[in-house]
Amino acid sequence: MSSMNSIPPVAERTVEELFEGADAGILAAAENARRDPASDSDWDTLEEFAAKSQAPDAVSDLYRSAIGRRREQRLVERALRFHEEWYPEDAPELLSVLRSGL
Repeated sequence: MSSMNSIPPVAERTVEELFEGADAGILAAAENARRDPASDSDWDTLEEFAAKSQAPDAVSDLYRSAIGRRREQRLVERALRFHEEWYPEDAPELLSVLRSGL
């Protein structure tokens, strides 16, 4: 596979790419959560978006990226709850969060 066809890592993707087609409020919450992962209100907005759209992957990507930069226990616990709700116990997304919290 050529590098032109590969998907860039989450940290290199814009929130517009992660949340393609989302409204300005969701994009702002995603940008704020990326900048300040301790912002509960932004994560609340993004989790509501995932529930309404039944599409958790962009929020999962953002959580895992945030944990990679900032391993705060509260953020890891919140991400773990989100991933347990949306993904099977052997899903790579959930396992990634679990490993990050160790």
